[in-house]
Parts: sequence; structure tokens; C-alpha cells
Amino acid sequence: AGKKKYKIKTVQANLVQLRAFRVHVVGEVERPGTYLAQAVDRASLLIERAGSPTDWANERGIEIRHCDGTVDFLDLSLFQNMGQLSQNIYLTNGDVIYVPPIDLSANSVTLEGDVEKPGIHSINENELLSEFLTRVNVLNRDSDPKHINIIRNTDEGESSLIRINLSSLEIEDKKNVLNDIKLQHGDKISIPTLNNLVYVHGAVRNPGGYQYIAGSTAKDYAGFAGGTELMGNIKGIKVYHHRTNSIEKGPNALVEQGDSIIIPLNFRKRFAEYLGIVTGMATLLFAYLAAQK
Repeated sequence: AGKKKYKIKTVQANLVQLRAFRVHVVGEVERPGTYLAQAVDRASLLIERAGSPTDWANERGIEIRHCDGTVDFLDLSLFQNMGQLSQNIYLTNGDVIYVPPIDLSANSVTLEGDVEKPGIHSINENELLSEFLTRVNVLNRDSDPKHINIIRNTDEGESSLIRINLSSLEIEDKKNVLNDIKLQHGDKISIPTLNNLVYVHGAVRNPGGYQYIAGSTAKDYAGFAGGTELMGNIKGIKVYHHRTNSIEKGPNALVEQGDSIIIPLNFRKRFAEYLGIVTGMATLLFAYLAAQK
């Protein structure tokens, strides 16, 4: 039988629409679940569809788990604040986007003040303050970069305040003349604003900024912030004066706008915490020695 022959001149194919596939978004997002995606969609779009990350989300450790068993690790903050597309990859069929919670046992700091994302943030090892603030992108037009405060607990359990002039990257404490400062686990970073506020830190119920009231003393602001059972001797209150860059001690110190006040921790409470740690270590030691017999 004869076969028919057809002469093909030109073949055209038009894409009507992109194929949709399913992606699963789980973890610290407002609405975890399964969502439809296309090959042109990136991870941030699906996270946004899931209601965006919660306050406890670790945006630096997002996992994209693929069907073949491989995993991509993304730092979404580097894409959002610095435009790094490598931290916001395209998705494939069956991907699972896992947004983990902040690991409190890892290195982290607390961000306070008039910022978009206050609260706990994870930090990189040996990360500098300027690097951290650039990465999280919290400074705004009302921020005062010349008087950023870091509240740091010393080895003796007391709170110290380091004042930083970010505009020149110099610490205003004469004992620490550096170009920048390396963050430590447990630091509290307070971003002041260009208005008439006074900042209260330490053993109080509501640390933060309070409206400046002329003639008020350190004791008054301690009352505004609310004392706790952890509050130590009121004579140990320290006022860090913004205008003169000096430190004044005592409850009756007059406070000026922009000043920072540190309320001390109760020594007995601190001693009890140390005693608990020592007792726990001793118990572990005795248990270990007993197991060796």
C-alpha cells in the first residue's frame, strides 16, 4: 500500500500558560500549608502567600527541601535587605519550605527601640554591630545613629552600657576606642530616636524609652518603668548622660533628654543563681564519680 507524504513547512507552538505545581510551606509562618507555584516563582513569594514569617521565625536559616533529598539553606534577610538573589531561589515541584524558629541556645541579641522588628535576633559568629544593623535593616529616619546603646552583662552579673556613635563607627567609652564593636550573645541593642526620650534598662518590668519630663530623677524613671523583685539597691542606679557623655550614680541624679538609666539587679538573686549553677555542677560531678566506681 502506498504511503502518504506530507510536506511540513513551518511548525509553531504557543505556550498558553505555565504549569502549576504544589509547594509546601511549613514552620514559623502565619498560614502553613500547601500552595500552587510556577517555575518562575521564588521562595519569598510562597512564604509571603503563607502569611509571612512570624516574630519567632529565623529568616537566616530557611530550608528548601527538594524531592531528590537535597536541601538549600537560605538567608532571606540578605535578599530582602541587600538584594542577594542567591538567597531567594526558584522553586520546583514538591519542594518543602521550612521556616525554623529562633534557636535561643545559639548566639542571639535583643533589639529594642522604635524599630520595625524588635525582639530576639540570631547573630553570626564574630558579627559586628554595623554588619548586624545593615543586615536586619532596622534604622529609619527617626533613629539616632550617634547614640546607639548596647546593654551587656559582665562576668560579675552586672549590666554595663556601651554607647556607640555609628555615624563615625567609634565607641564613645574612652576605655574602648574601636572602629566598631563585636556583638556577644545576650547583648541588648537599644536604638534611640531623635526625640525627647529617656531610656530605662535593667531590672524593671517595662524597659525602653519614656517621655522626658523636666526635673525628674533616676528614681522617678525607675518608678515609670515599674520595679520588680529582681531590683537591687536603689543606690546602685547609674545614669549615662547623653549630653556630657558622663556617668552619675544614685537615685536622685537629675535626668536629661537622651539619657540612659541602668537599674541594678538584686545581689541576693544573682548569688542564688550562681549557687544553683554551682550546685548543679557539683551534682553532675558526684554522679560521674559514682559511675566510675
